Amino acid sequence: MPGSVHIGLLSATRVTLPGSFTAPPPQLPQALSVAILMSVLNLRLKTATELFHGGRLAEAAALCEALAADREASSRFCGLFGELQVLRNQTDAAEPLLVAALAEAPESVRLRGLLAETYRRAGRLLEAAGLYRDLNRPALAAKLAATGGGWYRLTPPAAPVTLPWLGESGPALIEARVGDGQVGRFLIDTGVGETLLDPYLASAVGVTPFGDEAIHFPAGPARLDILFDHLPVIGWFKGIHCPFHNFF
Repeated sequence: MPGSVHIGLLSATRVTLPGSFTAPPPQLPQALSVAILMSVLNLRLKTATELFHGGRLAEAAALCEALAADREASSRFCGLFGELQVLRNQTDAAEPLLVAALAEAPESVRLRGLLAETYRRAGRLLEAAGLYRDLNRPALAAKLAATGGGWYRLTPPAAPVTLPWLGESGPALIEARVGDGQVGRFLIDTGVGETLLDPYLASAVGVTPFGDEAIHFPAGPARLDILFDHLPVIGWFKGIHCPFHNFF
């Protein structure tokens, strides 16, 4: 119709009707605006969670960074972003996120375990020991408490030591000297964060036991002895320190 004007719902244009009045741009109700914003944030958080569980950690972290910039602060978000920060070894960033998530879910075993791991990685071993004790992991708690709160780590030798493989194929087996001369066969596994010894070798070289804990392998459950290794370095391969499994 000549002279008629259509004003769209989301138009931000101010329209002047000749000889009449100035019509302000229409506004969404505040509650509806908030609902739309929350829906967008929830969808992005859902996507970040799916990326995380799919192993696409860098993408999940990038999306969480964007959510943090938009001031997302739900317990679910803080727990997810806190875990990602732990995996990135960003302990200073992980702690406040996990503490905020725990404020909403204080009984969450997963969140408490992540906070304990955060303290452990940050070298706050006595605080980590207290949390592990509350999580019914007395052996690990005792091991961390035995450090007196100070760092413990293996010290590399002055020069790298090259150790040959045992055999022509199969697993990466080597022989390495432990402590004052005990020799054992070890399997190099760069995906494990601890040195694993069988009980007989551990007893022979004098490591301190603190008990055992239940663990799960793909083949089924098992129990792992928790030891404190105060011995000299077990072995170095081509200058790169690797954890070793001792099976023989």
